[in-house]
Amino acid sequence: MGKYKEIYSSLNIPKINANTDPVRHESWDAGNMYVGKYSKLSTLDDNYISSLQGWLLYLKTGRTQYMDYLHENTNEEELLKEIKEYYL
Repeated sequence: MGKYKEIYSSLNIPKINANTDPVRHESWDAGNMYVGKYSKLSTLDDNYISSLQGWLLYLKTGRTQYMDYLHENTNEEELLKEIKEYYL
């Protein structure tokens, strides 16, 4: 998890003041092994990339994004570059 926190911190993005969350994912219910003590976090990397994709879509549209699959661009560096352009 340290890698993701470091990337987020490096963006120097102000907190979003909104009544809604910019990006939402499907629920991770107890017992499905996606989360919790015994989870292998098998979807962590995909969820991170889809969160970046959703964040970029939110910045482009101004609307909450529901992400339930990966979109075309899965390149982390490209996504971060595009996101950063909104904060320059």
